[in-house]
Amino acid sequence: MVAVGTGARVVLLDALNGEVVGRSPVGQGIAGLNPKSDGAPGAVVTVRTSTGAELWFMDADGRTTVVDRGALLVPVSTRGAVTYLRYDAQFQQGAVVRRNDDGTSSTLLRGVVGAGPAGNARIVITRERLGATEFWTTGTAGGELRRLVTARGSTAAPAGSTPAVAESFLTDGGRAWVVLNSSGTQSLVRLDLVGDESRVVMSNWQLVRLSGIDHDGTALVLGARTLTPGPDGSAVGGKLLTVRPDAERAEERLALRSAAGALLHDGVIYLAAGNPLNAQVLTLERGSSTTRVLYRNTLLAGSLWPAFGEATSATLVTPGLVLQQAQQGGASG
Repeated sequence: MVAVGTGARVVLLDALNGEVVGRSPVGQGIAGLNPKSDGAPGAVVTVRTSTGAELWFMDADGRTTVVDRGALLVPVSTRGAVTYLRYDAQFQQGAVVRRNDDGTSSTLLRGVVGAGPAGNARIVITRERLGATEFWTTGTAGGELRRLVTARGSTAAPAGSTPAVAESFLTDGGRAWVVLNSSGTQSLVRLDLVGDESRVVMSNWQLVRLSGIDHDGTALVLGARTLTPGPDGSAVGGKLLTVRPDAERAEERLALRSAAGALLHDGVIYLAAGNPLNAQVLTLERGSSTTRVLYRNTLLAGSLWPAFGEATSATLVTPGLVLQQAQQGGASG
């Protein structure tokens, strides 16, 4: 983006020779830019206005068109087609909208909805209804919606609970993993974007932390149904669990004295144990419930392999996340 007076404009450059391909109009409140990526038809620009927001689209030739105007517009993906969220002023009711090749738009889903990119032009969509979060997906070519699974909220949810927030969102080819924070509890949802194996594998735990994904798609999870303060101030009650790609539920592998770092590789769990004065790295083999000491006086600092395999992290935008960001922005302002 280039400043112009009190505003700014987006300039599209040729990556090979640096020549200017096109310039957007000058906007007084350009709030964000989703750059053109591989397979994307162009870039999306978010512009604040006196009445809300505008969404601009700049194609590969530098031509800029206004996609939509509304109270709040949030780009989701530019792969295959431009997809975005359209919310009302209260960040609650909204719609997932796709811009078609002919310049028209199609509404994919309405309600208390969220969305995030899942690779190969797929979109994962959430919709909150009656204490539950539904998960949907589109096909790789932007096809019809398909409902995957529903995560039920806690029956002990306090009155006035905020909408759900995706604490983690990882995608790996035809799979996606979501750690959903809803009404003060967390759930782990495994989404099968091409088949019928979508499951809520952990529902309404106090703690769910996705720690790694092995090359076969098995996930390593640190979880706790309840956590209590330990004598040293740490949280007690955590468990290490694994979730196979076709499993209905998470499998408990080891109870932990406190929350600890852990890695998973070729079916073997590597676990940090002890304290800084007596640190150890333990291993837990596949199918075993007994750990063994791999290293003494050693800290588990990281791995030489990708801890999450080929999975990539993305943002699953939900009304809860938008509301959270708006509150943080108001507090900082």
